[in-house]
Amino acid sequence: KVTGPSGKVSEAWLEAGNGYALTAEMSVIIAQKLSHNTDLKGFYTPSSAFGPDLVLEGRGVVRHG
Repeated sequence: KVTGPSGKVSEAWLEAGNGYALTAEMSVIIAQKLSHNTDLKGFYTPSSAFGPDLVLEGRGVVRHG
């Protein structure tokens, strides 16, 4: 949930089932992406390396809002 400078409020949330299962699945997805992308060097968060929608690649993950 965020509030912009004009006072407009926006909200979004994820539906993802079991968080531990999602963590394991995302680790595999990220490892696969890293094995095909040798251009990344240095430190990245998963979303800065692969985009803000990366988590939506997990099974059953849905963004609401």
